[in-house]
Amino acid sequence: QSSAKTTILAVFLKDFYARRALLPLEEVVDYGPWQRMSDADTRLLQEAGDATMEAHPDMVASTELDDAPLRKFFQVEMRIDLKKRSAWKTDKRKRAQEEAKEKADAAGAIAAEEDRAAAEAAAAAAEAAAAKAAAKAAADKLAAEQA
Repeated sequence: QSSAKTTILAVFLKDFYARRALLPLEEVVDYGPWQRMSDADTRLLQEAGDATMEAHPDMVASTELDDAPLRKFFQVEMRIDLKKRSAWKTDKRKRAQEEAKEKADAAGAIAAEEDRAAAEAAAAAAEAAAAKAAAKAAADKLAAEQA
């Protein structure tokens, strides 16, 4: 009975998600912990349940569940699966945001290091120019004294 329920659930979920993939984006819901089922998912639950039960009467019979308990089983398992998928997407989004922040921080650190190196190079160039000017002034002074 347990393996029959697992098998029919897999068939049902495959049908449900195939139908859900055809929904317009604005009807697809990522579920929170206590969010009620959307009208679209309620409709798909009914349609996929009907299609699964009609296409696989032998599997339905092997579950030893009547119509209403089997539909409730589909609904409960589907909601669990949807919430897992939503949580996974949320985790994935959070990871992507964290990675983007780390990349931005790293890019900022690289830019700051490049700015610091450029400032050091400019300071060194200014120092060299000042030393060159001082050397020229000393050479001019020496030339003037010798003349």
